[in-house]
Amino acid sequence: MTNQRNFKWNTLYNEKPVEEMGWYYPELDPDLETALSTRNITTGTFLDLGTGPGRQAIELAKKGFSVTGTDISSNAIEGATQLSILNSIIFSTGGVTMYSVSRIAPLM
Repeated sequence: MTNQRNFKWNTLYNEKPVEEMGWYYPELDPDLETALSTRNITTGTFLDLGTGPGRQAIELAKKGFSVTGTDISSNAIEGATQLSILNSIIFSTGGVTMYSVSRIAPLM
C-alpha cells in the first residue's frame, strides 16, 4: 500500500508545479509564526513531517532553526532540496510512520 501512496504523490508532484498545489504556502505559516513569536522561540530543532515542497522547513531554516524535512514523495524531496540550495536543511524520503519516538527525540 505504501508503494501505491508513494506513486500517487510522486505522480502528483510531476503533474504540476508545487506553486499551483492547494497546500503550497511560500511563507512561514502564520500560526507557526505567531506561536514562535508568542513563546519567544528563536532557536531549536524542527522535524517537518510531510514537508512536501519544503517551504516551511526553508522558512524555519532562514530564521536560524535546525530543520529536518521528510516526505513520502521522493519527487517532493527532490524539489524541496533544489529550493533549499542555500539552506542547511536535511531532507529525506520516508513516511510519517517510519519515525519512532526514540528516533525523533535526538532531533528535538
